Amino acid sequence: TAMYSNDPGHDKRWRADAIPWSEHNTEAFAGLHNERKRIIVVFDEASNIADLVWEVAEGALTDEDTEIIWVAFGNPTRNTGRFRE
Repeated sequence: TAMYSNDPGHDKRWRADAIPWSEHNTEAFAGLHNERKRIIVVFDEASNIADLVWEVAEGALTDEDTEIIWVAFGNPTRNTGRFRE
């Protein structure tokens, strides 16, 4: 699902994409790139997000000259995993 800005001063590249994750279909989450612009990745209830999804999301960190903001929120409900690290 994508939401676009209605502001005529911003083109269709100004958008927010809501992408559900699944450790059985990480391809749906892969491919997030916005070279030389800005990416904001938000993980909510991050303790329950599978480590494989975290690894796929790290692929967005490869864009050159891109401002990347990655925030992860949640309670440490698991003793292991990327959120705990």
